[in-house]
Amino acid sequence: MCIRDRVAHGRPVHLVLGMLANKDVEGLLAPFAPFIASLTAVPVPGHAHHAPAELVETAHRLGITSTAVASEVPTALRMLVGRASVGEPPVVLVLGSLYLAGTVLEANDELPD
Repeated sequence: MCIRDRVAHGRPVHLVLGMLANKDVEGLLAPFAPFIASLTAVPVPGHAHHAPAELVETAHRLGITSTAVASEVPTALRMLVGRASVGEPPVVLVLGSLYLAGTVLEANDELPD
């Protein structure tokens, strides 16, 4: 049973991806490629990171065809919501750098104690 079935209950899963420059993009994305509906690439603020366009190129090589680039996570989320089906909120997985996850947690006022 894959994450789409266990976590998303069959709904499409959309990635928001930002990765540090020293990380293996293909190694991270390959396991997710078979069940990802879309990928939106973003930079990792304040850190050396893979260019979002490079993340999109790797996604295409892995068969993820629905891709986009956003300047930041909030923009990526607005883009996903704008494409979502009425009555079915998108399932979004923020993936890649822990620094990126930290910016998301901070924006939601959810930093760990």
